[in-house]
Amino acid sequence: MEHTRDDEDGAEPTMYVRYQDDGVVFLDGDRTLARYHSAPSEQQSDSPRPYLDVFDVQGRALTPSGPPADHPWHRGLSLALAYVGPHNFWGGPTFELRAGYRQLANNGTQRHREFADLPSGGGDSPGAVHAARADGPGAGAAALDGVAGFDERLDWLAQDGRLLLAERRRITTTRLDGEAWALSWRSELVNVAGETLAFGSPQTKGRDSAGYGGIFWRGPVEFVHARTELVAVGATPSADTTSRDGGALNPALAFIEPNANIGVAVLNHEPVDSDWFTRTDEYAGAGPAPFADSETDVEPGGRLELAATFVFGPADIEDHLRCLDSSRLRELHHPHPARTTPSEEETP
Repeated sequence: MEHTRDDEDGAEPTMYVRYQDDGVVFLDGDRTLARYHSAPSEQQSDSPRPYLDVFDVQGRALTPSGPPADHPWHRGLSLALAYVGPHNFWGGPTFELRAGYRQLANNGTQRHREFADLPSGGGDSPGAVHAARADGPGAGAAALDGVAGFDERLDWLAQDGRLLLAERRRITTTRLDGEAWALSWRSELVNVAGETLAFGSPQTKGRDSAGYGGIFWRGPVEFVHARTELVAVGATPSADTTSRDGGALNPALAFIEPNANIGVAVLNHEPVDSDWFTRTDEYAGAGPAPFADSETDVEPGGRLELAATFVFGPADIEDHLRCLDSSRLRELHHPHPARTTPSEEETP
């Protein structure tokens, strides 16, 4: 099957983002692809954080419409970390080897600080419309080849209000063809806590098959018991299509629901053979699991980078992935770094 991008024949790109009071809407023409909620209102025990609701090109929701009854702290597509030192940025209770899961006073908050690198004249004001390039300053730029996105600064706060991490985040949407689109997420976290922070998972604390923590997609009920498979990405591997460590690309993890003709695939930007966290029975969810097997210590002032790409399309999503050319693969697997307005602070 051949899939072509509908912007290849000189058509004007229509991807853009619209800033609102409570976040950002990603659009392709008049079609909403995603809504980014930058000012969540969850209770503290849910570890409040910005998150995305996403939709396929037909407007069908590919994330839950509200807090799931089984895990109310799951929020669409978000960056959720189970252990940042003793702090819980995943939500809900914390696992301890001897006590099991207990609700502790350790649920942190990711707080939006500002959207950075916005087009001149639009600022951070509600209702402003911007078409952001993925490879250059947003000021005055048009959407580039079916790509739009934003940069953001966030603060990660402990439950007692202490500042632990400063984050630069870039999220972009990319039109792949008339039926599928991709969302790339890249975050750079800087330890500003003044002490070493260990990033881990319940699995590193002693619970088997619980390596969760990272950029995580929670699927809607339609994907419970969906078929999953690892799918090769790209028709012609090359030196330009490598993972972040310069090695071979990981295969994508695809969730396929043929009855509803919908598919979701996750591209892991970590080194090849890295771990995944997936669920398909009680609920559907997936994401790279960079802290599944071992903890990562980040010293004061140290940086940690996390990245992943999610592709949304029809049930034959594996065909869309195999048809990606090297330039598009390079674009998806090497998201451009977040560009932010310089400040007087040393940390982002």
